[in-house]
Amino acid sequence: MTSLLLLAVLLTAQLIHGQQQTTSTSTTTTTTTTTTQPGFQSSQQGFQSSEQGFQFTSQPDFQSTFNDGQFEQTTDGFRTDNGPINQVTINPGPAEIAQADVHGIVVENYNLRVQLPVGAEDGSEFPIFLASLTMTIRVVSETRTLVFNALHLNFSSNTVVMTEQNGGPINISNVISAPETETIALQTEQSLRSGQRYTIRFLRFSGPVDVGGEAGLFGSYVQDTPGGDQLFAMATQFQTNFARHVFPCLDTPKTKATFTLTIVHPLGTTATSNMEVSQTRSLDPNWNEATFATTPQLPTYLVAFAVLPDVYEVVEQVSPATGIVVRIRFNPREIYDPERLLEYALFALDALNTKFNVQLPLRKLDLVIIPNYSGAMENFGMMIFSQEFMKEQSEAMKLYIIAHEIVHHWVGDMATIGTWAELCVQEDLTDWYAYKVVDMWTGSRTEQSQGVNNNTEWFQFQLTNYLEVQTVETLLTPGESLLMLDNPELDTVRTRCYLKGVVLYKGLESLIGADIFEEKIRNFLEQFKFRSYRLTDFLKVFADDYVDGRTSVAQVFDFWYKNGGYPLLLAQRDYDRNEIRLTQANMGKVAQMGTSTWRTMPLWPLLITVRTPQGDTPSPVQVMVSAGLSIGPVPADRQQYVLINSDFAGFYRVNYDRTNWDLIQKAMQVNPDQFSPLTRAQLINDFCFFNAQGQVQNGEPLRQAFVKMVYNQPAKYDLCHWYMQSCSASPAVIASQPRDEARSLITDLMKQFNNLFTVYGNRSDYACQTQVVQTGNRICQLFFGGECYPNFS
Repeated sequence: MTSLLLLAVLLTAQLIHGQQQTTSTSTTTTTTTTTTQPGFQSSQQGFQSSEQGFQFTSQPDFQSTFNDGQFEQTTDGFRTDNGPINQVTINPGPAEIAQADVHGIVVENYNLRVQLPVGAEDGSEFPIFLASLTMTIRVVSETRTLVFNALHLNFSSNTVVMTEQNGGPINISNVISAPETETIALQTEQSLRSGQRYTIRFLRFSGPVDVGGEAGLFGSYVQDTPGGDQLFAMATQFQTNFARHVFPCLDTPKTKATFTLTIVHPLGTTATSNMEVSQTRSLDPNWNEATFATTPQLPTYLVAFAVLPDVYEVVEQVSPATGIVVRIRFNPREIYDPERLLEYALFALDALNTKFNVQLPLRKLDLVIIPNYSGAMENFGMMIFSQEFMKEQSEAMKLYIIAHEIVHHWVGDMATIGTWAELCVQEDLTDWYAYKVVDMWTGSRTEQSQGVNNNTEWFQFQLTNYLEVQTVETLLTPGESLLMLDNPELDTVRTRCYLKGVVLYKGLESLIGADIFEEKIRNFLEQFKFRSYRLTDFLKVFADDYVDGRTSVAQVFDFWYKNGGYPLLLAQRDYDRNEIRLTQANMGKVAQMGTSTWRTMPLWPLLITVRTPQGDTPSPVQVMVSAGLSIGPVPADRQQYVLINSDFAGFYRVNYDRTNWDLIQKAMQVNPDQFSPLTRAQLINDFCFFNAQGQVQNGEPLRQAFVKMVYNQPAKYDLCHWYMQSCSASPAVIASQPRDEARSLITDLMKQFNNLFTVYGNRSDYACQTQVVQTGNRICQLFFGGECYPNFS
């Protein structure tokens, strides 16, 4: 794991030194200095986005409208119809079907029965499942063609039956499977009438159990029996579009239905699913059957079931706040502290129940720990977690991942984003609430100073997440927005969501206050309970919120979300007038707007915070929406530093004048604890970034001072090898590019990025280690032909 971690750092060093120009423009000492280019306008009547950036209008009154379509191109695949069912197109098959439209039908219930595992009918060694499905649909507009998503399913001939509710049979004239479009189409001889309900029965079909995989229904090796047999755990992973691997369905996040599941499983195993068991019975000496209560309205990706060998054990406890039974299902050979995991789950559930104040319609909540599985999944009532993660992670990280999946029961499971293109809206809000839970937990165990959480685990948790954002934004997805094409790959989701979007939510909350923010989120979740929503719906929550008199909070978040790039800010102090001048410095940088358009970065709305040795000081403007801004007087004398955006309050880098950088470095050397670990890393990272590009005047002596300071006090600079590579790397390496023969290996390793920040289980993993850097130098020799850390011995 160490080599993978360092590889990401070393690659980051190569990519952050592009030809980016920081433009310093003079500003006056008035509160705001506006740019003359057309840009982003705001008013109390509404808001309007513009391609040029963010700017106040000089007119006292003007009309503006929310232009939802400006960034949302239908050709990008992420703006879909708001009707009850999505459109599915099927390519020409063996019959005369060219296209089929399923707008106008609603699936109300799936009644699914699955038997697993069974031997493959072709005699192969890989297991399969057998299934039957009864689907209840309601027709909204007359049609003769129904199209459902289905992939890797084998349907027996003459096993699809359709009847009209309270009526006779419906003759099906044709059934066409189209693997290239992942669909199955049913044609009927007579038209299906608007307003009428019908029942479709798929009497028998089968599909593979993906042994060693993680999509659809998969099997994961648990352990050998004393007799030498292998035991497997089987579970489902349906996000994003993998429910179609197990049963025909409308497999989109905005189409919701109820689900009734029956699982036929071998003797010596236990079946679990979203809801509590309603009935069990023994079918014969080899098979048991478990039927589960019907779910509330859910999208297909949240339906789940698992079959676990009886070596699994259970610890459980009733949540005092909700009455929900919380269970940890685990292999005792691998998980030694299930009671601690149960404690985390109960803490998170009770804390979140208080915050959201929306009752979960659940009687039980399973946390199923699966080996050889990456990450975690928020299936309603039956979450699954990586066994390896739960063994290796720090306690704060374990709590975080459990809290994240529990948050999803409100944000995602009950109120669901309607398109995968906007998934980060949901994931990042979930992550922000998971951060809150970690803050509450660690803070409750530490004596706080003026309401500040001083827990070391909390500091390390914040630092790890900050560095993850830095690595992604400078290496994996530089310049990309949070919008994605519909049906994104999971690797794409993992490098877009959970990162800078969480910082944006932190900024959004700071603009209106935590209490107001949480109240608005509660109301939003209640409004969309068991419904789907879009980004436009979410923005309406903040439509009446303004800061600085006329800056729309909804407009600010809309811009943040739809624009890529990593903004740069130049902060120059006027020591005679005791002011600090801020200038946006994005000129020449290119970033993504929406999902496909790349162009020069516009002005950004930047969240402005000011800190001096005396603490936080009010800024006359909460959001900088102009090219320049002057703040003064600043409560700091010539011998005291001034910080902008400390603790990474907003998503941008800050460069200072040379004197202020000197003051920062000297203060950090004398007393590093006056800065949080996150702020220490942020300041060093920003200095090294700008200095490597020649944007710090006479920066070499200061670079040496920063490096020496870190080397002399490594215990104060956790994970230093992640954020000071630009200061430690030799000039030749900084200027070089990865060798051609290394590029394919780099690409393959970067696909494993989700594992890069999941190894910090021990205090030593955070240390600024010589051994780690020596390993890094060996990798640098391989990939770049030079040392990245020549100053370490």
